[in-house]
Amino acid sequence: MTLSVMLTLLVINTEYSYSLVKINNIQAIEMVDHSDGGILTITLKGDKSEQIVYSEENKDIWNDAKQWLKDN
Repeated sequence: MTLSVMLTLLVINTEYSYSLVKINNIQAIEMVDHSDGGILTITLKGDKSEQIVYSEENKDIWNDAKQWLKDN
């Protein structure tokens, strides 16, 4: 999983998908660790049930994604 910002978009690239999320539509970002990696949940503004969920099973890649989010 790699995260980056292009213009006004959060770019999320995983082994299985490539997603673009408008930054001004994000209400919250939550990262939860589990034994093998972690789960990234993005809650969109408006209806709180509108969430985008990603799972990463590689602990090293997960730690890199967490560090990127902290830094940016």
